[in-house]
Amino acid sequence: MMKEIERLFTKYPFFGSRQIAAYLRREGIVVGRHRVRRLMAKMGLEAIYKRPRTSQPHPRHPVYPYLLRKVQIDRPNQVCCADITFVPVKIGFTQSENVRKNFYVIFGHVKYLCELVEV
Repeated sequence: MMKEIERLFTKYPFFGSRQIAAYLRREGIVVGRHRVRRLMAKMGLEAIYKRPRTSQPHPRHPVYPYLLRKVQIDRPNQVCCADITFVPVKIGFTQSENVRKNFYVIFGHVKYLCELVEV
């Protein structure tokens, strides 16, 4: 069985366990997909296919520096952050702009006591 799987995989390296099992059934060899998958894993065979590149940034996308990396937040109103949110309503969207004032740090964890200010 392993010789047949290796023969097919050499001929069609893009076949996975399902296609190899179907091909073997068409040739008259009765075998299940899970057995083929187990034997392929035992032999170290893996189908060749294009994998998704979802975490690859675009080369021209700018990388912005994190400006608060070495800042010690120890007093009120020292750091603010802004957020723009589009909220769906019956007639399209409305825009909500919020400014949060971050207050203090306890034991290295930033605790946000937020005062929302509509802009």
